[in-house]
Amino acid sequence: MKSNPFITLLCVAILLLPVLACGSSEAAAKNPFLENLLASSDDREFNKALVIYGSLQSEDVETVVKATDSSWKRRRKNAALMLNLCRQDNCGAEQLKVVRRTKDVTLWAILVETAAKTDEKLLKERPEMLTETLASDDAELLVPGLRVALKIGRDGIQDQVRKLLDSKDVRVLEVVLTNLSPEVAKQESPRLARMLADEKTYGDVDMQIVTALVRGGDSQYEPDIKFFIDRLKKERSDHMFFNEAVFSEDKQMVDLLWKIARMKDIDVLGDLRDQAYDALTRRVWAPSMHEPLQAELMEMTLLYLKEAPLDTNPRVHMNAVEYKEKSALDLIGFVKNGSREFERRIYGKDAIAFTENWLKTHK
Repeated sequence: MKSNPFITLLCVAILLLPVLACGSSEAAAKNPFLENLLASSDDREFNKALVIYGSLQSEDVETVVKATDSSWKRRRKNAALMLNLCRQDNCGAEQLKVVRRTKDVTLWAILVETAAKTDEKLLKERPEMLTETLASDDAELLVPGLRVALKIGRDGIQDQVRKLLDSKDVRVLEVVLTNLSPEVAKQESPRLARMLADEKTYGDVDMQIVTALVRGGDSQYEPDIKFFIDRLKKERSDHMFFNEAVFSEDKQMVDLLWKIARMKDIDVLGDLRDQAYDALTRRVWAPSMHEPLQAELMEMTLLYLKEAPLDTNPRVHMNAVEYKEKSALDLIGFVKNGSREFERRIYGKDAIAFTENWLKTHK
């Protein structure tokens, strides 16, 4: 009598069920909140479960690492997301292991940048994974792939970045606009200006667009940049653009401050340049910031001081000083004395000499 192959397969499947379910049942037995997290069916469910579970506990790391080998794709992704949120000193070695052995490109994309903080050579170790992410239409794969390719200077990446300016995905555009080389940014300035004017379509990445325009350095687009910043200042009437930039942790905004402050011989941006310089000085002395002082900022300060009146009488001087020169004196007072107390400031030739000596010892 011939056996029914269907019945045979069914019997094998039934026998294997306890084995396949073993990892899940073990996790559930140890920590039901962890199992709920690993068993989440989508990102929304995962985020809700994560709030309940909290940060990854050291006793659960082994279970989560095992889950990255699950036969269920979503469970593997959930495990990778958990490992990605784990502190390097707790999970750095496990992150490296998963990235190096996984065959799942989603796991690689989730973990590679975090794991590379432990070993930067990791970025170049799986070229087949990088190639797959760069060819993907899924932003969850493409965006990490782009960042990795840009970090390692992959051949031809600027050509791909240029093509991706056509993307309508904000996540992709943020990476693309942030990483346009000065040469490509200049070549693409006409398109960038059109994008900047299309607030409805590109409003979510307008800061990145204007930063790319500034990076391109084409002077004919200076009015576009000025118009954008003036618009921002109007839209944020209670939080003026440059005041907001003083306390911003946004790298794009800080980068834009530097780009504007560095501009020279540009009439249309003159006032904006002075305001950008002022914001950068305040980032150094503002109590909640105390950003490290850079030599380039002191070089700008020296230029402003040399434009200032050389009267050393504080009261007379402060009545005559211009806005940009006051910013320079504020900074010098802070650098010399650790405070901006009026009576302890130095002025005129003394301020210039102090700045020149500082630059000699800090270059």
